[in-house]
Amino acid sequence: MPSRYNIHNNEFLESIWQEAFPVGLEKGRQEYELNRMRLLLCDLPEDKFRSVPMEAKARIEAADLSDLELWIPRILRGSTIEEIIS
Repeated sequence: MPSRYNIHNNEFLESIWQEAFPVGLEKGRQEYELNRMRLLLCDLPEDKFRSVPMEAKARIEAADLSDLELWIPRILRGSTIEEIIS
């Protein structure tokens, strides 16, 4: 059941929304980018090597943005998944 209350009609709630919405939106964009990069790092090596060990997938899932940005270019020249994510 939809709420009948509109936060935009309340000055206090509107001010909180105005501050929180951009922060939440940016956090969502960052999470999307991380997930996209992780997917890329699992899918492309899987196509190249036929499989990616669970340990490597777990390491990719735990990686931060700087690691992912470092590893992605290595997909082209790496001969093993270990070379890519080392």
